[in-house]
Amino acid sequence: MSENIHHLSGNLLVGSSHFFVDTTNNRVGITTADPDAGLHVNSNAYVHTDFRVGSGIAMNVTGGRITAGSFEGDGSLLSGVNSDSGSWVNGTNSNVHLATSTNKVGIGRNNPACALDIAGEDVMIRGNTPSLNFSEGTGAMDAAFRIRYDGANKNDNNNFLAIQTGANFGLTALHAKYDGHVGIGTTSPETALHVNGSITLGDQGPYSVTYTDAQLILGGTHNQGYNRGNYVKLLISGGNNDSSSPFYIMCEDENGYDQFYVKGATSDNGGTAILYIKGQVKMASAGDTYAFIPGNDGWLRLQGSASGQGNMWSSYTSLAVGNFWSAGNTRFSSDDRVKHFEEEVPALDLIRQLKPYKYKKTSKIYTEDYTGEIGEEGKDWEWEIGLIAQDIEKIPYLEFAVSKPEDSPEKDKYGLNYTQFIGVCIQGIKKLDEELQTTKADLQTTRTELADLKERLNTHTHPLEEHTHPLEEHTHPLEEHTHPLEEHTHPLEPHTHPLEPHTHPLEPHTHPLEEHTHPDLVDQLTIEKAKTRELQQRLTLIEHSHAALVARLVALENM
Repeated sequence: MSENIHHLSGNLLVGSSHFFVDTTNNRVGITTADPDAGLHVNSNAYVHTDFRVGSGIAMNVTGGRITAGSFEGDGSLLSGVNSDSGSWVNGTNSNVHLATSTNKVGIGRNNPACALDIAGEDVMIRGNTPSLNFSEGTGAMDAAFRIRYDGANKNDNNNFLAIQTGANFGLTALHAKYDGHVGIGTTSPETALHVNGSITLGDQGPYSVTYTDAQLILGGTHNQGYNRGNYVKLLISGGNNDSSSPFYIMCEDENGYDQFYVKGATSDNGGTAILYIKGQVKMASAGDTYAFIPGNDGWLRLQGSASGQGNMWSSYTSLAVGNFWSAGNTRFSSDDRVKHFEEEVPALDLIRQLKPYKYKKTSKIYTEDYTGEIGEEGKDWEWEIGLIAQDIEKIPYLEFAVSKPEDSPEKDKYGLNYTQFIGVCIQGIKKLDEELQTTKADLQTTRTELADLKERLNTHTHPLEEHTHPLEEHTHPLEEHTHPLEEHTHPLEPHTHPLEPHTHPLEPHTHPLEEHTHPDLVDQLTIEKAKTRELQQRLTLIEHSHAALVARLVALENM
């Protein structure tokens, strides 16, 4: 048709309502005489090729798809979608799949197993401060927990990934920094793992509420978890002991002073391993406490309290050892203010009752009269000189020095307090010294008397020289019978009592004094003979006593 259509100034209606042009409102209606839009089709429409609406919507441009910049609505009026699920984009091999009956979305999965099921290697959430929120509520962003990333300052160490909770997410449960440090209970971790609070390892925390604030708890129920036999609660491994060793455990106070540490050995056979504790080392048994307490005075004290079984002296406890070696002095408490009702010890009488022995002391208990095999010297037995407790127990004055088997650490052996014998020995030595000094004095007196007697004998003159016999007037051959006193002077040193072997010649040669007129001379001679005999006898007795005293003195000095 080549003719031009003439301009119509009014509306155009074709048929009753088949086609209508509204020139007033610039609208065209198909199958309607009252179009609501520029083109209003009130029936089916068929587009053979593609259909576009502006630049944002294209229909059938590629394989029957509808492409739009955005969609609005809940999709409830969509038709042609399966009753249970539908795929968006890419048909049945959906990149995004909606399961309408279970309200699940799959990305990369057409059968999502949960509300959001993503099959892929990575998930990216972009933004300076994106969050993943978790909530059981229905309000807008009323999450109880969230995982938050702060990447606004990613070029410094202030950006983080955190798990937050509490009002306005003011409580940070876990805080991971860009440098790799992770904080639990802190937003400024100083080490690879920094926990501000308590850590419990195992299936059981503290049994006592007293210790719930402990920073590290190695828990475990009885015979379960990490509380089974031969299980290791804490293992610190890998220390180098070739030439130096680390501190396996180090404890310091707020001023940086060491309080406790364990330093490893520098060799596999011990080396310089150290356990250092500043303060007391306290131990306990059932009802008892014991503590090694260092003082700032050079003393290490062992003190504690016992529940009535003894072996205590004031606040000091007892210590049982195999051997004790002291590089210096060994002291015992001794103060007159704690010693009362003193009495002198009958030392010599007690010493006479003691029975020291040399014996083989065994580590194993045998019967008292056992004489069989007792093992190897230095390993099973050692030589010893001492006393036997059962013997001392029979001496009433000393029985308190014996401890019964039930009072010993092993509960099986008698014990003997050897220090109790120091006083006995001291007093015994004093008594022996008194006797020694008395004997020395007696000996000196005897020596003085002996010297005096020797002097008297050496200076004693025979009265015959003073009373010369008037033999010339009498015809008695006195020259042939001279008195032998001068020839037999009393040799005190070489001759013990010379009177018996050297009889005075006056007796065999009786002098006929009676026939002479000198009776006074006879009487004087008899008296002198008796004195000489008495002096000789006394001298012999003194010499015997002297020899006995010398022998006793030597014996006392050798004790």
